[in-house]
Amino acid sequence: MADGFIDGRWRPLIVDSSRGRLDRHPYELCAAFELRTALRAGRVCVPGSRRHQDPASYLLPDERWQTIRAELARTSGQPVDIDERLRHLADEQARLVRRLETAADCEAE
Repeated sequence: MADGFIDGRWRPLIVDSSRGRLDRHPYELCAAFELRTALRAGRVCVPGSRRHQDPASYLLPDERWQTIRAELARTSGQPVDIDERLRHLADEQARLVRRLETAADCEAE
């Protein structure tokens, strides 16, 4: 039996140290509880399920994304190249920090 998902709260209830094995009923309850938690968190996906499907299924297929990516960047006025975009964001952040510092200095006077 796999027991890697059993955390510290469950372990004393599940591990039967007198017999050196896992107690089946608490183990099954723990497995069901942990599965429910994983489903709710999106860590486990159920093929064919509408509620618990893979979050990646909501994304555009890669070939479709590549065809509209440049148009979307042009429309939004943002660069396609990630390094260029990060530089742009860093410059904008630095500009806003300077503006904030100037405003704080004006209020201090």
